[in-house]
Amino acid sequence: MYFKDLLTFREDQKLKHAVTIVLFVLVLCFCVSPINAATENWTYIDTDRSGKWYYDKESLAGTRTGIVVFWVKIVYSKERLRELLYEEKANGTYKKSHDSWDYSLSNYACECDRLKCGLQGSIAYSASGDVLHTFSAPPITEKWEKFRPGSILDKLINDICKTK
Repeated sequence: MYFKDLLTFREDQKLKHAVTIVLFVLVLCFCVSPINAATENWTYIDTDRSGKWYYDKESLAGTRTGIVVFWVKIVYSKERLRELLYEEKANGTYKKSHDSWDYSLSNYACECDRLKCGLQGSIAYSASGDVLHTFSAPPITEKWEKFRPGSILDKLINDICKTK
């Protein structure tokens, strides 16, 4: 009996150690993730019917190939939230938790030479910071498009590309 109890104790210790390591890694990833950057990194851009738009200057990164990558935050207006929930219901992707939708973070990649961009992914959050929905797009540059002229994103990418 003693030997069997000793094995169980060692297995419990290994399990506790493994759980501790996993939790540490998750906390570390959460803390260094650009998605969870401090709110003071968000620079206000403009407001439209969708809501208030911000971008994260700290996330702005360029590559040798002329592609600029950055994060945009939209804090939705009540009107736009109603539209988004209606679209979710119409698409059959609605969940009750989506009622708490407050803002989205979207990652864009843009080619400054041609002013063409593509959405790389987006994450919808509740006001308390809970993840409600995620979207990832394959980075296929041939399908990138120009933003609608005069739109907030069009103005933003023109400003970003002037400085790069």
